[in-house]
Amino acid sequence: MAIAGQSADTLGAIKKSGSIKIAHPVTAPPFSVMQDGEPVGYSIDLCREIVDSIAAHLGMDKISIRWRSASTLEGLRLVADGVVDMDCGITTVTLSRQEHVDFSNEIFVAAGGVLVLSESGIKDLVSLTGLPFRH
Repeated sequence: MAIAGQSADTLGAIKKSGSIKIAHPVTAPPFSVMQDGEPVGYSIDLCREIVDSIAAHLGMDKISIRWRSASTLEGLRLVADGVVDMDCGITTVTLSRQEHVDFSNEIFVAAGGVLVLSESGIKDLVSLTGLPFRH
């Protein structure tokens, strides 16, 4: 999740308006999808918890959320430009992106791997060099 630098001005604006602006993807199951006109999913649930924590920090009972659908790149741009306060997507953290926005702690880690028979002789990815690709 990308967030704008939570300065006193941002938090003050949230407290004054009683709302927070959050970008989110619409087709990123199970993290964020639209259901009955509302975003739902794992990332959305976490963002709702963050909003509740911000409300408690500001001494507010509730902060309303103004959702805005956006692709990953658009969400990052919206955060960087201050159009939204937070992006509730599934965004890969890169050094170049960190130059423009801050990120929360990782909420999901994905990894790839290769499964081969032990007698294949393949011990690492380099061992796959030159082998024919089969579907």
